[in-house]
Amino acid sequence: MAVSSDGVLTVETRPYAAVGITINWRAKWPSGPDPWTTVVTRVVGTKTARVRSAHPVYTPGGYGYAQDNEPPLSTSVSYRADAYSGAGVLMGSSTTATVTTAGVSASADAWLKGVDNPHLSREVILAAPLGESWDQGAEVFYPQPAAGSSVAYPVVWQSAAQTAFRGRLRLRVGSSAEWDALYALLGSGVLLLQASSSCAVASRDLYLRRLGAQRDQPGGTAWTLGWIEVDVIEVDRPATTGSPLMVPGWSHDIRDAAYATYTLADAAYGTYNALAKGP
Repeated sequence: MAVSSDGVLTVETRPYAAVGITINWRAKWPSGPDPWTTVVTRVVGTKTARVRSAHPVYTPGGYGYAQDNEPPLSTSVSYRADAYSGAGVLMGSSTTATVTTAGVSASADAWLKGVDNPHLSREVILAAPLGESWDQGAEVFYPQPAAGSSVAYPVVWQSAAQTAFRGRLRLRVGSSAEWDALYALLGSGVLLLQASSSCAVASRDLYLRRLGAQRDQPGGTAWTLGWIEVDVIEVDRPATTGSPLMVPGWSHDIRDAAYATYTLADAAYGTYNALAKGP
């Protein structure tokens, strides 16, 4: 866990190789004013990116919580917050808070994350891609939104200056339950593949769209040598503006179930600060 020098941001690693971000503008402005919204930016070296659940996040009372489900693995990552009034005027910025992100466990090769459904994310075992290519020249791909979603993902243009991955990934499957979980993930929308540094399948983080998938299982009922073969193409990172907060493994129902009565739950979350602390 790390805290920015002005006390505004507290960042810590979370399950699913994520980073939790707690916002407290009262540490900077004890008597107000309270920002209406906050935008959080991830900084890695010279590269910056908006945090999906904080573009913006509402911060009533000066407090808020966001979670970055897409940080690079095993990397020193910094976060900065910008405060905005109800009129959208920049009020000020925090100093940065820096944390080293989680990596891939020794039993896996990569994280395969659901961008719109991070609770489906899971570590996977990969084989070398089949028919891998890096497309050159004029090509346009129009990704389709996930079922039931109105999100229109941006078009990816490939040119001589930009190459995009297109190929087939093989994912190890050890049981029928794992098949079901992986198939749900593969059908959830845009995927983020983050391989460990020792994995030769992907040398960088890839946002992918599934084109097709099939099960490759040897004869018999054993799943110990089963694979899912997935045809994929690289796409742009989906837009972050207005994205909701998603915290895998936590929900309001789970929080409420920890209390015997609504009165006790209300008492435990009686302030904006308590509500903003997240899971």
